[in-house]
Amino acid sequence: MISTNKLKIMFLITGLQTGGAERVMANLANGFVKCGHQVRIVVMKKAITDYKLVQEVEFVGADAVGRKGKNNIFKGVKFYIKNIKSFSPDIVISFLGKTNVIATFCRLFLIKGIPVVVCERADPNARKGLFGRLNDLLFPCADGCAFQTVAAKDYYKIKDTSKIEILKNPLSDEFNVKPYMGVRKKEIITAGRLSDQKNHALLIDAFSKIVHKYSDYKLIIYGDGPLKDALYAHINKLGLRERVILPGRVDNIKDKIYESSLFVLSSDFEGMPNALLEAMSLGLPCISTDCPVGGPREIIDNYQNGIIVHVNDSDEMARAIDEVLSNNELAEKLSFNANKIYQNFSMENVIKEWEQFVLRVYEKFIC
Repeated sequence: MISTNKLKIMFLITGLQTGGAERVMANLANGFVKCGHQVRIVVMKKAITDYKLVQEVEFVGADAVGRKGKNNIFKGVKFYIKNIKSFSPDIVISFLGKTNVIATFCRLFLIKGIPVVVCERADPNARKGLFGRLNDLLFPCADGCAFQTVAAKDYYKIKDTSKIEILKNPLSDEFNVKPYMGVRKKEIITAGRLSDQKNHALLIDAFSKIVHKYSDYKLIIYGDGPLKDALYAHINKLGLRERVILPGRVDNIKDKIYESSLFVLSSDFEGMPNALLEAMSLGLPCISTDCPVGGPREIIDNYQNGIIVHVNDSDEMARAIDEVLSNNELAEKLSFNANKIYQNFSMENVIKEWEQFVLRVYEKFIC
């Protein structure tokens, strides 16, 4: 039986700008407030968010960043502990590697009376350095461990399975729409930070292999990041300056892509990619790399509601793009079936699953 307890929940994350984990945390915070819980979000950076928070969500930031842009861990820990004392949460939910380390370390050695849930939001195999090793060591010591995929769960080999749960990412209500039924724009689109992880160069290479066949199509890559100049150079080298567009980040991404012909995710690794979930829920035909830790593989039934291709294989990706653009029947089938994914990832259903897990961890702790 689920407890009727209304909890004071503290979320912990590095920052709340530009990212899938950040968007999920904002959605969860809003959802928990609507369920009657009291919520405070604590970030290590400044209290700035790209995502809409309901008025009842408290939002504070440590501004624990030095002059050179590096994180000041000690300042961040001090701010976290200060908020633990002032807010007195019943439970802490942490996202991302560094803050998972902070939350679990404090739980084990400094603040033992408050349970901590840590959430793996990426591919743990890709995490390197000191914090990667600390994360591997401390993550299984948390009171609750949330994952997006089976592969991410299996990485940690946690013996106490009662504290483990695989939980979905909630899709906001704006993605509860029917697929576009008119003539689609001749656009291939993707969205994501311009970083090595997203491997947009792979998608550009794939597009270059079929561009002669689809002279009226453009490739549009939404997002900003450190590789913007390098991607422009790559585009120019391939002679695609007029065919590949980098418009940067946009606030109304849903409206921008709704009528597009195809969405392609080219990442080398992901957790559960929100951009792919959102594109599928809008009813876009979608292609994705089979990137670890298996998020796309868990939501795409190959050639039924999307297409999976191997990581870093531009030839296979080009063939898949060609198949979709040249076969209206296939494109329509992928669109129709992809749109059904919203029901499993709706805000209402996913918030209930998260709430049940959080209450389970809390009740186990207080017993």
